[in-house]
Amino acid sequence: LHLLVVGGSAFAIAPYLERAEALDIDDRVHTAGTTSDIRPYLWVSDVFTFPTRYETFSLVAYEAAAAELPLVATPVHGIVDIIDDGVNGWLVEHDRDSVAAALERCLAHRNDLRRMGRAAAARVADFGPERFDEAWIAFYAEPTAGERSLSR
Repeated sequence: LHLLVVGGSAFAIAPYLERAEALDIDDRVHTAGTTSDIRPYLWVSDVFTFPTRYETFSLVAYEAAAAELPLVATPVHGIVDIIDDGVNGWLVEHDRDSVAAALERCLAHRNDLRRMGRAAAARVADFGPERFDEAWIAFYAEPTAGERSLSR
């Protein structure tokens, strides 16, 4: 099992790299820093793990699912809309034991990860730019759309 961390500043990541070194697993922990294009990192991954505490909308989880990666993530806003637990990923609590158990399931079900990744991509297919544009056009095409938005 290798961990690839994409994003985050060197300062923020440093304590975790020190911990990995102390545990003698630093040869399996890789960092890519901040990038404007996450796709190459998604394409070389088998699973996307995102045990966040809070998200307003987790675009990166949708991108990972679109890249056909099963998700291991906490049940926060946006993520609960796309994970079918055990089908296209696993919902976990924001604690070490829960995340570790999900990663163990990933290793145990290694042969199912591709199928789960395809299921994740199918789940987010309706969230693409075309569907987004269509939804806004339909909203504004309604004769009472302006009234409704002002009354909220």
